[in-house]
Amino acid sequence: MKRSYWQDLKGAFYLIWRNKWSFIAIGILLQFVVGIGAAALTWLFHLAVLLAGQANIDKNNLVSVMSHPLSLLALLVFIMVFAFLFMLEMRTLISVIYLSRTDRHLSFKKVLRQSFGRLKDLAGRNLLYFLLYLFLTLPVAGVLIGSTLTDGLYIPTFITGEFEKTSIGSIGLFVVQLTFIYLNLRLIYTVPNLVVEELPFGRALKKSWSMTKRGVFRLLWRILSFEFLLTFLGILLILGLVFTLTVIDKEGQYFWVETIFLVLIRTFLFIFTVLTKVGSLGIILDSAWEVPS
Repeated sequence: MKRSYWQDLKGAFYLIWRNKWSFIAIGILLQFVVGIGAAALTWLFHLAVLLAGQANIDKNNLVSVMSHPLSLLALLVFIMVFAFLFMLEMRTLISVIYLSRTDRHLSFKKVLRQSFGRLKDLAGRNLLYFLLYLFLTLPVAGVLIGSTLTDGLYIPTFITGEFEKTSIGSIGLFVVQLTFIYLNLRLIYTVPNLVVEELPFGRALKKSWSMTKRGVFRLLWRILSFEFLLTFLGILLILGLVFTLTVIDKEGQYFWVETIFLVLIRTFLFIFTVLTKVGSLGIILDSAWEVPS
């Protein structure tokens, strides 16, 4: 049975409020693991560039790096590590949402084993599907639901800068970005299909495309509404912290007050990111699957 607009919003806020400490703890653990993985990815990428005899990568040496055998091997390892971390993060978040509905606890060791086991699904054609998914996600990373890894990715400025030099190029770039956002909407169920349905990447993509023939903009509206309300509450909290700071230290003379304030802001932003991602994923899951209750 389809849920109403208000049921989805109420369900998302109830989900994050009821399980906030569990989600924050999982978020900290994921941040630690993915952070180490991101450092390894950075090292692998630099290794791929160095193996091609280059100091960095730009529009002049891109082909040289991509055509060097050792660089290609390093990039293949990069892709497999990226895929593992991607599956680990998204599988953990979706699993913890499901388990929170039944008051069961998450086995991080089991999630690690399952994420590693799914790497075999990226053999052959499914690897190409995964690369296609990353290619479509990269231009709008952070706009819709994505991994912490993809949130930090962006198209190099030496590519977008060429288009932004002219008005027609800027308009064309804007149209392309809208197109990528639409494609990401159509593929929004890809990751849940990987975890919930245990589908290979290619079938997960195709099923998501089929599932979003109708209702995709209604789903987007509900996700944006949830994020807007959560952002509004976050702004109120930050304003409260600022007001408290001005009361305690009107002249800005106490370094320890400013330090505590900055730590609280950074902590809040981290918590906000985790709860936003979990709440939005909860709406996506509830829109297509009967989540245990």
